[in-house]
Amino acid sequence: MRPPEWEFEPAIWPAVPELSRALRTTEGWALLAFLESPLGTLDGLNPREALGRGQRDRVMPLAAGEGN
Repeated sequence: MRPPEWEFEPAIWPAVPELSRALRTTEGWALLAFLESPLGTLDGLNPREALGRGQRDRVMPLAAGEGN
């Protein structure tokens, strides 16, 4: 199994600890599922793509909502 390509994207790494806290999980599969699921509130992008486009301010509130 190959690791996901986003593991090597610099825009993603700083967000991972904050995402983990917002989602209230340290489970890698839960983080992966959130990052790779397209969301209508992100105009069809998945959170990983949105983070890569500098849209951290749009992603983090969504993660916080998922973690509640």
